[in-house]
Order: sequence, then structure tokens, then C-alpha cells
Amino acid sequence: RLTASFRLERPALVTLRVETRAGAVVAVGARKRLPRGEQTLTWNGRVGTRPAATGRYVVRVIARNELGSVDLATQFRVQRIVKRR
Repeated sequence: RLTASFRLERPALVTLRVETRAGAVVAVGARKRLPRGEQTLTWNGRVGTRPAATGRYVVRVIARNELGSVDLATQFRVQRIVKRR
């Protein structure tokens, strides 16, 4: 599970996207209107119905309102753990 925390200075339509480092979108975690203030969005770690593959990704939070848009991004790594019996 991935959690992205940020602060909005104005209400905005916010989208959370998970992308490969090459820019291909693999998941959209949220797309909703949020009020001004501290916010948190989460991604369940899945690409469609399957867990995301081990590797490096980019989480991108895009906030749009009447003044324009702001795009915040950071890289992260998914590490799948295989439980042995």
C-alpha cells in the first residue's frame, strides 16, 4: 500500500497516478475533488486485479483548479515478498 500526503492551498480536482519510470500509467489510485488543507491519498499496490511487479515506479499527484494545475512526483520501489512454506 502506498500513501501520498500533501497540502492543498485551494480546493482542487486531484488525481493520483502510478507510472513506470518511462511514463506509462499503470494505475490510477484516485480522482476526486478535495478541499483546502492536509490530504492523504492511497494506492492499493495493484495493477488491475494483480499485485504490482517488483520494480521502480513514479507516483504522481496532479491537482487542478481554476488557477491551473500542479504536478508533484516522486519515485518509489515495489518489493514483492514471496512467503515460503
